[in-house]
Parts: sequence; structure tokens; C-alpha cells
Amino acid sequence: MKPISPGRCWRWLRIAVAIVVSGGLLALFALPAPFNLKAERLAETQFLPAVMSAVSWGIVGSLGAFFLLALLTALFGRVYCSWLCPLSILQDVIGWCDRVIRHRARRNYRPQKNYKTLRLTVLTFLAVLWLSGLVLPLAVLEPYTVFGKIAGTLVRPLNAAINRLALHLPFELPVMTEGMAINTALAGGLLLALCAAVLWRGRIFCNTFCPAGALLSGLTTGSSWMLKIDPERCVHCKLCVKSCKTGCIDLEAGGIDFERCVMCLDCVAECPKAAVRLVSRRRQRKAELTSPPRADAPADPSRRRALAMIGTAGATGYLGAKITRHFTRPAPGAVMPPGAGTLENFTSRCTGCGLCIVNCRGKVLRPAVDEYGLAGFLLPTLQFSGANPGKCEYECNNCTRLCPTGALFHLTLAQKKRCRLGLAHYEKELCIAYVDGEPCGACAEHCPTGALKMVPGPTPGAPIPQLVPELCIGCGNCQYACPVQPLQAIRIHGASPQTLAADPEEYHRKEAPKEAPAAIPF
Repeated sequence: MKPISPGRCWRWLRIAVAIVVSGGLLALFALPAPFNLKAERLAETQFLPAVMSAVSWGIVGSLGAFFLLALLTALFGRVYCSWLCPLSILQDVIGWCDRVIRHRARRNYRPQKNYKTLRLTVLTFLAVLWLSGLVLPLAVLEPYTVFGKIAGTLVRPLNAAINRLALHLPFELPVMTEGMAINTALAGGLLLALCAAVLWRGRIFCNTFCPAGALLSGLTTGSSWMLKIDPERCVHCKLCVKSCKTGCIDLEAGGIDFERCVMCLDCVAECPKAAVRLVSRRRQRKAELTSPPRADAPADPSRRRALAMIGTAGATGYLGAKITRHFTRPAPGAVMPPGAGTLENFTSRCTGCGLCIVNCRGKVLRPAVDEYGLAGFLLPTLQFSGANPGKCEYECNNCTRLCPTGALFHLTLAQKKRCRLGLAHYEKELCIAYVDGEPCGACAEHCPTGALKMVPGPTPGAPIPQLVPELCIGCGNCQYACPVQPLQAIRIHGASPQTLAADPEEYHRKEAPKEAPAAIPF
């Protein structure tokens, strides 16, 4: 029996780690809570969300994840790209499916051009936009966000449909809001574009438009170890070239372009002579110093063009962010998720991955269309009425626990229970108890903090609600329960900045009413 080479062992280890990470992240987006929440820490392993969260709040977990990923890259190159990135793993699955459909036993990739100028231009453009407070383009380029959109809007509904069919229940499609429809169409378009890119040139996205890949490739230039082809062992069979999904191996051009290598280790596993090895970069530099000196290369005019393109991208990104912010007109009363703080903070940090939306127990979070203006397009907003309404569950803080980018500050359950998302506004002209004299009180019954109390109304036996502003947290339970349609008699107006409401127990203890309020009439 032929012994298994160490290269194949390393590749199988990489595949095992990738399956665990991608499977856990897929469960976070596609499976219902609480089964999926056991994998919630996996979201912190994603590179760009960790960078954004660390820069935003300096969260210990995010800082630790960022420094660990940066250290791995500085030591061994772009390990993250093939071991931990869910979108890269999805591209591998697409490539594997293509080979199965075409009955190809081996891959047949070719060397690709180094699109370094394009890579740095895209990174500069996105970085300037982010630093200027606009993260909208990251929704279609940041790998974790793209994976989240695909898993949350395409895979999760499919899983729900299978569950319904398995239980022999009537199959019902939920009524989609405008934001849900746009988000689903965007996710489908991104998946089709990703499939086309993989079928065309393998992992070309990772070395062109991916901002995480561009940032990590910069860290890779100084890595301690690198993959190198030993010329004394190499027999030029080109199995390594054909197995390289990024096209970074070109034997005629000098071997492996480690800046573009994603450390999948397929070349190490495929080489029959063990010519592809991980070598110390310091030793490689010593070998280069002892080799004969090369003639000075002539000035490259394309370098000036590249610098000009990168500078233009930065200036364009800055002006674009300022113009977008200037013309952004948020809709009055838009309600942000708990922990968002201010509208500026939220729209400048949230990438719209949708992890909070799919894990919302109250099913109240929806992709926004015009609620936050253009800067907040498809970011999560709370919807208490209309198609598929919901309410913010009082005993749930899933959204603040799971947010990987720092757009939602991590609140404990006790803190979240007092986080004021908005304030209830009561319009007595729409209330059936005030106008028609019909007993109701549904809003006060559902209020978890006691912010609504029933007081005598114009009709005996039909009390009306009265708001205690100090206790209202804008959870929307009252608006969700109001039977008046299509415009509820009590509605939530969002708050920016979000503040802290009074503690209900302490308030009721100190402010014991002199007269008992009117009872809820049922």
C-alpha cells in the first residue's frame, strides 16, 4: 500500500477545518435558534468583521481574532483564505460540483495575471468609503457578508420549506417585503456571479475584488514562511500548475507568486516529487544575496499609472461618501436594532450580512429600503406592522450577541431590556376605545415594561392607554398587538441616539400611584 504523503495530510486537515468553520457559519444563517447559536463564536473568526469591530469598539474578542489572523498571515501567508473564509470554501464547492458534472477527475487551472493594481485600487476605494462613514459597497464585495446574504436569504428559506414538507404541513410562502425581495434578488445575483467567476478562472475573485484578500496579500509580503518549488526536485510535470485554483504558479515565470497564494496546499499534495515545500523566507533571502547581482531594471511606467489609479480611487471614494451622506434623507421614525447607538454609527459599520435578521426571535428585523436613506440600503430595520410584522422580544438579545462588525454594541440581556429603540406615540383619533367606545387594552397588556397604563376614557368601561415615557423602550409590542388596520393607533418612532430607559421595577417601586389605574377590560 502506497504511503500517504504529508502534503495530502495537510490538505485533508485544511478541508476538515474548512468544513467545520463553513458548516458552523452556515448553521448560524440557515438554521433556527437556539440550535445554531452554539456556533456563534465562529463569526468572530472572520477577518474584515474583526478589523471593523476592533477599530470601532476595541472589543477584546475582536482584537484577539484580528491579531491572531494577522499573526498567522505574517507567519504562513494567507491561511485565512482557504481555511476560515466561508466564501472561499463556497467557491471550492462550486468548483468541485463543476468537476463532478463534467466528469473530470483532475482540475485543469492555468496561470493567471497578477492584478495587483486592480486589487489595491478596490481596497483603497472601499477603505476610504468605510473611513468616511459609508460601507454600502462592502455588501457586495466583503466575503463574509456575501456568504451571509447567500446563506440567509437563499439557503434558510429552502431549509424552512423542507421542514414544512417533512412535517406534512400546508406549504405557505411568507409575504415578502420590498427589502426582502431586493435582498433575495441581490443574493441570487451574487451567487450567479460567483459561479460564473469560478467556472471562468477559479478563485479569481480572491485576487481582484476581494478586500480581505487584498489586505492579507499585503501582510503576506513579509511572511516568515513561504511555499517554494525546489528546482532540483521539480520534473516540470505541471501538476502543481493545474491544481492551483488562484493561478499563482507559473513555472516559466519563476514559480509561486506567494502574494496571491491562498495556502490551500493542493500543489503540495499533488506534487509527486515533493518539490513544493514550505521554506523559511530568511533562508531564501540569504540564498538570493549569495547569487550573482542582477542588472538594474529600467523604470516601469506602469507603476506611475498604478499609483495614479489608486490615488484616484481614494479621492473618488472620499467624494462619493461625502456626496452620498449629504443627499441621504432617512425616513422619519426609522427604528434601529438595539445597540446601534446613533444612525451615523450604525450605517458606517453595518455591512448588511443579515446574521441579526435571520436570528431575530421576534421576526421584526427586515432589510431596509429607504428607512435610513441610501447609506443604509438593505441594512436591518425593525418593522412592527405591514407585511410579516414582528416585535422585539423582551427576553432576547441575539442581534447584539451575534453582530461581528461592531455595528451593534454587545449588550447583556439586562442592558438590552432598557435600551430605548424609540418611543411610542398614541393617536387617540385612531383608537377604537376612544372613538368607538369598544373595550380593548391590547397595547397595555403586551407592554413588557409597564410603560402603558389604562386610564378612564370618554366611554365608561372602555379605558384608553396612557404612556409613561420613562419606561418606554420602543420594543413595538404595543404596535404589533394593536388591532387597528392599516394604521395602528399606537406606533413607534425610532430614537437616535438610543438611550437608557428607567428600570421598570425600581420605577414602579418609587412611583407607586396614588390611585389604581383602570383595569384592562378583559
